[in-house]
Parts: sequence; C-alpha cells; structure tokens
Amino acid sequence: MQFALDYPARFQLMFRHEKLDQENAAFVAVTDHAYGVLEAAIRAATATPAGAALPLDAHGLLLATWSLVHGFSHLALGGQLRDPAGGTAGRKAIVETLLPLMLRHLPAALGRG
Repeated sequence: MQFALDYPARFQLMFRHEKLDQENAAFVAVTDHAYGVLEAAIRAATATPAGAALPLDAHGLLLATWSLVHGFSHLALGGQLRDPAGGTAGRKAIVETLLPLMLRHLPAALGRG
C-alpha cells in the first residue's frame, strides 16, 4: 500500500491488463517475486511450509489480503477513505491505523483468530 501511495501512476499502470507483457522475462520475474512476498507472509501466518501446497483456507486468505490491500490502495488514491474521526484519512492514518485494523479481521474471519 505504501508503494501505491508513493507511486500512484506506477501502481495504476501495474494493474492495466492491456499493458501487461507476459512474454517479458524481467516483468514475469518481478511479478513472481512480488507475489512470492505475499505468499510467504500467508505461509507464515498459516504455518504452511515452503514448497507445500497452500490449503484452500490459506489460498483464500492470500486472495482476501491481496484484494483488501489493492482495494484500500485504490480508495486511498481516490481520496475516499475516512479516518475514524470522520475526516479524510491522511497517509499516516491509512497505513498505520486503518489498514492494520482491517487486516486483523482476516484471520478471525477464517477461524484462525
């Protein structure tokens, strides 16, 4: 999310399907690495060893986390997030308060919290 806030044009370009070149080895390597960071975090959170297939619940947690952060990024860039006091949330409130609050609910929703 911090990347999206720091580099909004790059973030938006990254998810323009018509611009993605799946034949470019460097692009594929970078996307695989980024996905691997997320997957490693989910493996750690679900105690799934590296190399083992992700259980269905862990895969759901991965998709839910990715979707939440992606959606939060788009909402933040559009100025659509509000802080708990009712004003437009600044970057610090989004990254340090609102996003962690939302992420804390994911494991509980899957029966892990």
